[in-house]
Amino acid sequence: MKNININSISFRTVTTAMALITTIVNAQNWYQNDGVYNTSGVPSLTFSAPRFADLDNDNDFDLVLSGSDSPPVMLENIGSANNPSFSETGFISHNITALEADLCTLADLDNDGDFDLIASGYNGLTYFNNTGSSITPSFTRDTLVFAGLNAGNNPAPTIADINGDGAPDLIIGLSESGALKYYINSGSSTTPEFLESNAMLLGIDVGLYAYPELVDPDGDGDWDLLVGRDDLNLYYYRNDGTAQEPNWSSNNSYCSGLAGNHYFTTPTMVDLNGNGLLDIVYGHYGGLLNYFNNTGTANNPVWTENLSPFGGNLDVGGASNPCMFDWDADGDLDLISGFNMGGLKYFHNIGTVAGSAWEAAHSVFSAIEGESIYSSVAVGDLDNNGYPDLVMGFLTNVLVFYENTGSQYVANTNHFNNLDIGWWLIPRLMDMDNDYDLDVVVANDDGDLHYFENQGTITNPSFVLIGGYFSGINGPSNSSPALADYDSDGDIDILLGGISGDLEYYENTGTTATPVWTENSTLFSNVSVHQNAAPAFGDLDGDGDLDLTIGAYNGTFSYFENRNPIVSIENDQPTLPNQISVNSVFPNPFNRSATFSIAGEKSGKIIIDIYDLAGRHHRRHSAYINAGESSLVTITMPLNAGSGVYMYRVSDLYQKTINSATGKIIYLK
Repeated sequence: MKNININSISFRTVTTAMALITTIVNAQNWYQNDGVYNTSGVPSLTFSAPRFADLDNDNDFDLVLSGSDSPPVMLENIGSANNPSFSETGFISHNITALEADLCTLADLDNDGDFDLIASGYNGLTYFNNTGSSITPSFTRDTLVFAGLNAGNNPAPTIADINGDGAPDLIIGLSESGALKYYINSGSSTTPEFLESNAMLLGIDVGLYAYPELVDPDGDGDWDLLVGRDDLNLYYYRNDGTAQEPNWSSNNSYCSGLAGNHYFTTPTMVDLNGNGLLDIVYGHYGGLLNYFNNTGTANNPVWTENLSPFGGNLDVGGASNPCMFDWDADGDLDLISGFNMGGLKYFHNIGTVAGSAWEAAHSVFSAIEGESIYSSVAVGDLDNNGYPDLVMGFLTNVLVFYENTGSQYVANTNHFNNLDIGWWLIPRLMDMDNDYDLDVVVANDDGDLHYFENQGTITNPSFVLIGGYFSGINGPSNSSPALADYDSDGDIDILLGGISGDLEYYENTGTTATPVWTENSTLFSNVSVHQNAAPAFGDLDGDGDLDLTIGAYNGTFSYFENRNPIVSIENDQPTLPNQISVNSVFPNPFNRSATFSIAGEKSGKIIIDIYDLAGRHHRRHSAYINAGESSLVTITMPLNAGSGVYMYRVSDLYQKTINSATGKIIYLK
């Protein structure tokens, strides 16, 4: 048997004396399940911009979501008018590109009873006429309506009848200006015409990158303005004039306290809960939509955050780089990620081994600010004190070992000093040489891989850079590795993500001492993300094989379930698990320390977890045992543990139930 560590999540490969040879085929058997990291069904797009309209004429609001790195996403409201739920599946297909539509708005420009789409992109405004119907939209590009406008790059449009003549007019927010520009419709309600000669500045300037939306939250029949910008906060301008002659005055107290933590906010107002009051939904640079119900009145709003229907989408803001690790020792994998601002984000898995559910608990790592931006992390117990340590990489040629003492993280400066191994360093922990300690593999922005062999002990690691270990691998730019014995041949294979969003897989067809890296271009050929793929292995569905979690430059995570079948087995003798047994615990009852007598079929590392009867975890201890004999392992209870009955679980590193032993102990202080 061999113990391996997968992104510091232990994975046990079992072989019998008769070789078990498997062939993995059919790269299409990686099944993308977006619901694992996004329970809402609403994607997180960088520079997200939401707009709502009833696109299928079923009396509820559907959603068009724009962003800078994706074509607009059209989502059907499959819930109701007062309890919405959004789904992209089978709704509206279109050929609108991301370049021409990083912000969209909806209006009936030709007065034919259905919603048309007006898109803003790098080259200005584009009109997409709905040539379908109010039930089944079909958008056709029309390059003439806005052809004569000097709108600049990436203007932000909003459309309504501002002067009361029955024809829709246009206001745009100017990029890199913050000013609002008003175009009177000089055509008609059925044949719009917008001329630069009819344009005027409104005298409203929010600073930079204005994102306006015409709204009427006070229900007085004229159009007010809600404006986002590149900086924090939202800006509200009440129309103190009339529906024919608007006069906008600032009233920022109306939306005070909203968007104080977000940049490049793009707001809109819509009644999503059916109470007759307009709510605020806004997107921003980070991508997640923020939704606030008005629980006050039209003129005196009280904004109450509502995490449904847009919650449940894991997004760290930018450059997500996941590590799958059972941080709270409850038997399922949690997610720890670096991100573009340089710290760590932690998502606690409050689900089960077979069905994950995520809860943000970022304060766990709030004490780690990071040495630079664009962080990544590997997790593992490097000093064998029972607490998982961290190795973090950063953009600026920095690699840091944070020792977990149980009460704090201490930056250990004895390792990785004076490095010269490139930029944007991404570390992974793995027992590469099969000596039962964790080595460090580091990728960089040039696609190079570096191997730091742990030549110390299980309690005192010492890392030595070994040259040439990864000869033959020419990784992609911004390489990010995932390590595992994927083909179950007793050595570690490497999966690399990179800047393109695709994956490269290299099997070790040599040995641990003399690796030979052979590219397999088919196994992961159908797996990709938008940009800067950062893969991590981990079994999230409890079926015993390795699934994929992939981070991306936009800060989100994608999940690919491993459905690759085992199609040939040379020997039908079943593999046997590493059966672990506890012969005795003495003394029992005990005071502070107890000694376990543990036997296992195989030599390797085991984990002892101690829980109280309420399920709270009190202690984790790891140790090595030898095959075929009883090993004595002593644990010490923490000082704050109270007297009482406790449960123990002794397991191998993969923590499979079949490979564990459980029982009761009594602690008397």
